[in-house]
Amino acid sequence: MAPIDALQLFVEVFEKRSFTAAARALGLDPSVVSRRIRRLEDTLGTPLFRRTTRAFDATADGQSFYERVAPALAQIREAELELGSPEGHLRGPLRVAAPAALGRARVAPVAHAFARRHPDVTLELLFSDRRVDLVREGVDLAVRVGTPSDPGQIVRRLGLSEQWVVASAAYLAEHPLGASLAGQKVVLRIEDGQLIDLRAYLAPEQQAGVEVALVTDDLQAVADAVKADLGIAGLPRWLVERDVAAGTLVRLPLGPTDLRIPIYAVLVHGRRATKRTRALVDALSEALG
Repeated sequence: MAPIDALQLFVEVFEKRSFTAAARALGLDPSVVSRRIRRLEDTLGTPLFRRTTRAFDATADGQSFYERVAPALAQIREAELELGSPEGHLRGPLRVAAPAALGRARVAPVAHAFARRHPDVTLELLFSDRRVDLVREGVDLAVRVGTPSDPGQIVRRLGLSEQWVVASAAYLAEHPLGASLAGQKVVLRIEDGQLIDLRAYLAPEQQAGVEVALVTDDLQAVADAVKADLGIAGLPRWLVERDVAAGTLVRLPLGPTDLRIPIYAVLVHGRRATKRTRALVDALSEALG
């Protein structure tokens, strides 16, 4: 039977997909990590990783072994954390990822309130428009905008993000809005790896003859482009309603279809959701719902 420290090392290597990264995280020499993994493979009688000059990945046996071992180790860690803790007391690390603008505006306030209520939870917030790999980066909870494309993961819908179609007054003066969007320009965004295209939410007669002026994966950059008179965009209400109230931007009629984009929480399948993770998901659902 493999010792538990060897199993913990295996999980670290699997999630980092690198001996060097795992060694750095554990404060070990990479040669020590490599040697211990080989010893574990000898004990199990099967290779757990493929090692080539160009790639490093888990074998089918390694993947299967991880799916069984990781949840068990997580339960052991949680049992240690919860031992002696009063009912309802949460403690331990919690790593959360979200798109940058949504994270700062909507997730951070909930996380701050959560941290005040549970001072023994160590929160790590990763706000980036880069798509985060939950398993490899050890993320407990990711907030996704749009339908998640995380196969095999646990998904819970948190709420809907109301989108307003907006443009600047100067743009509309130069490009008057008629019965359709023909001849208009749009600014599109990529959110969490998905293209958020406002045209898909419009009535068919409004979609024809529209040109794409700009595509960006930064939500604030979309808003800045609209303010710079580049075109029309669908943006979250929470981001633009002050500009609309101030007259900087003009809200345009959508037609028959509401523009609402779902927001989801994604957790790693097979890694038992901790009490603190579930508690934060509940808080986010209450706030974003």
